[in-house]
Amino acid sequence: MADYFLCVANTNLSSQPEEGITIFLVDAKSQGIKITPLPTIADDKQNEILFEGVIVPRGNMVGELNAGWLAVKKTLDRAAVAKCAEMIGGADWTVENCVAYAKERTQFDKPIGSFGIIQHYLAEMWAEIGHAKRLVYYAGWLIEQGLPCAKEVAMAKARMSEVYRHCTRMGVQIFGGIGTTREHDMGLYYRRARQSLPLFGSPDFCRERVACEMVF
Repeated sequence: MADYFLCVANTNLSSQPEEGITIFLVDAKSQGIKITPLPTIADDKQNEILFEGVIVPRGNMVGELNAGWLAVKKTLDRAAVAKCAEMIGGADWTVENCVAYAKERTQFDKPIGSFGIIQHYLAEMWAEIGHAKRLVYYAGWLIEQGLPCAKEVAMAKARMSEVYRHCTRMGVQIFGGIGTTREHDMGLYYRRARQSLPLFGSPDFCRERVACEMVF
């Protein structure tokens, strides 16, 4: 558990939301903080943190009062691209292991990889991952160069989330029943894909963000 939290708060309710954001460094041991572990389908560690009457010294304010939105926005963009990179790894693992399994698993005295439907699944997965990767790499490059990237980050997150979910779903189909269990890694990657979908922006949210950046 962290010793400190970076807490984003609205400190000017009368203004536009982005004009009233302030960031605070909060001691995790402060009175009034309640931390509750949350069960997750991906078996990762997440917690619910409740603040009830927590007193934070003014000296713990990070940056200027009501001027934290730009830092938050930049952090969320970087976090979204980092999450996309993690999803690329999961999608690549899925394809590589599905190909290996399709070569060794036999049915009707033939490797299942010789069947057209399995070949189509694998080809579709490979093509979709390749397309999504390029969106993610481009968004990451824009961030590295310090260039405007809101639209590209949203495009990458929307597409990579859906591709990862689709690939792991097809992976479960290829592996069959064992792919749905907690004893096999395929089931873990499928659950991680499902959990990654809403983090740092669901596909629908990201598409709306793209539309806003296009001035619709």
